[in-house]
This record gives sequence, structure tokens and C-alpha cells, in this order.
Amino acid sequence: MMNYEIFKEVFKGKLMDYMPDEFKNYKAVEHKVYKVNCEKDAINLFPSGENRRAGGSPTIYVENYYEMYKKGESLDDVIRHAADTIKRGYEYVPEIMKGDEIDIERLKDSVVATLVNTAQNEEYLKGIPHREFLDLSIIYKSVVSIDKEGMGTAVITNEMASRMEMSEAQLYETAMKNTPKLLPATIKPMEEIICEIIMGEAMAVGQEMSMDGTMEMLNEAKGDDELSMYVMTNREKINGAAEILFPENLDKLSAKFDSDIYIIPSSVHEIIAVSAEGKDASELQEMVNEVNMNEVSLEERLSNEVYHYDRNKRELTIASDAPNKRLDGKSESEQFRYDTPERTI
Repeated sequence: MMNYEIFKEVFKGKLMDYMPDEFKNYKAVEHKVYKVNCEKDAINLFPSGENRRAGGSPTIYVENYYEMYKKGESLDDVIRHAADTIKRGYEYVPEIMKGDEIDIERLKDSVVATLVNTAQNEEYLKGIPHREFLDLSIIYKSVVSIDKEGMGTAVITNEMASRMEMSEAQLYETAMKNTPKLLPATIKPMEEIICEIIMGEAMAVGQEMSMDGTMEMLNEAKGDDELSMYVMTNREKINGAAEILFPENLDKLSAKFDSDIYIIPSSVHEIIAVSAEGKDASELQEMVNEVNMNEVSLEERLSNEVYHYDRNKRELTIASDAPNKRLDGKSESEQFRYDTPERTI
């Protein structure tokens, strides 16, 4: 089996052999891409003689295909799958991203706010407009599509913001108006979330279960001292942790408990709220760190901290002091080491 570096070179070298004739004048260009919480090896196709394409250009990430290869798929099948992904990507590039000019006005109307961890994303943040919020940073994305396949977004880079003629302050103001409209918050008891998962798994194997019946089963299994939790995300369940930017959402959560609340950042996609009464923030922080390191993929981790919302002051603060502010398990000094261990997604 090839190691990652050899696979990457073979993969890039053979990719164009699997592309249709319409791409015969294109070349595969490998480059590093800073993604949320990590850096990835990316490949785009560009016309020969160019290093970029004016409109939307689908990006594939080599690590994803190396994982397929490690799991036993043949090299031919892996590269063929990548080529098909690129072809579909060109077919479904959203209208506002097509052609020689991106539709700037439509981009402005679709700017929303997203949260990422500041310490983990120092390099990533250098290339995008952002502002700090607690131990996090607010970044901006344009919602380019929402359909049955999911939600497509484009990160607003410094270059794109310049083309849009929007400052960070203008992006922030626009995003704070757009986010509640385009991605309204949803708040549900943890039991309901678990029910939805159980029912979905049952339907997948041809079984039918009612919501009431499943809830009754969960309530019988739950002890009286079970920790009551609510989950907040957005309607699309993507990047929903940004809903904590809006005090009205936190007011609704605290009203569920009739008390101040602790916010547990379970991922970039959602948060969990619990009553602050009788809870120890340091114990919750230890739980967050353990879950992050063992259960949540690096790309989806948001923070190792726990937050406190004072419902009277309507103020959100950091309630803990995590030993490590980074999310990859490295110390602050280790991030500067350039070892090359085997890569995983």
C-alpha cells in the first residue's frame, strides 16, 4: 500500500486521464488550503497556462480519497470517483458563482455569520475578514444554495470582500441581519433529537416507530436526576453554533430552565444548553475536552471551553479555563513543529 505522499503524486498525475475530453486543455493543480481547524492538500482543475479559474472551480481534498484507498478501494476506482465528483461539481456550480464575474449583489444578500475557534485558526483567519468573540472568531459565508442535497456556502475571503466593496464592519452588520432570516434557530430537547435519530435508523431498516412511542421509551429509561439538556442549531443543522451570537436565542434557552445557563459547544454545528444551577463549569469543561478529542472530528470542533449566560445581564462569558486552547491536542508550542505523520481526515 502506498503511503500518503506517494499516493498524492500518483493521484494527481493520473487524475486527468479520467476526465472527459472537454477538460483536455485543463491541468490538475495541487495547493494547500486552510480549512476550519486544519490545513488540507487540495486539487483544482485550471486551463493550461493559468493558476486559477475566474468562476467557480470545484475543489477536492486528497486526504478524503486516500482514506478510500486505505479502506480497500482500488486506485482506479478512487481516481474515477474523484473525477466524477469534479464533473458533477462543474455541473452544479451555483449560478452566482458561474462565469467570469461572480454575482456580487447576490452574494451580499446571502452573507451569514459562522463561528470558528481563534487559537486553532490563526493562519486561516489571516486570509478572511473576521472579528473576535470570546475565544472564537466570527467569519462570514455566502449561502449559495439550499436544496435537498444540503446547503452550499462560500467563505468570504479578503479578496472577495474587496470585490464586494464591503468592510468587515459592513459584513458583520449584514450577516447579523441575514442569519436569523436565512438560517433561523431551532431549539429542541435532547430527548427529541435522540428520538429523531432512533426513528431515522429504524426507518432505514424498514421498521416503523412513532415519536410518542419513542419518547415514552426514553422517558422510562431516563432517571429523575438525569441532566436536562436542550440543543440549539439552525434550520439546516449546518454551522448552527453561530446562533449563540443572538441574545434572543439565549433568552429562549434560559427561559426553558428559568435560570442562567451553561453553553456546551458540542460542535460548529450545534450547542447544548444546561441549567447553571448546581453545575460545576470545570467538570463540564473536562467533559467537553474529552468528547472533542474522542468523538468529534477535528474539522467540527468549536471550543474546549464552557460558556455562561447571565439571563439578567443578557451577557455571555467564558466560564472555564481550558488547559489547552487549541483543538488538535497540540500544545501552543507544538503547532510550530513540522513533522509529517501519517495523515487522516
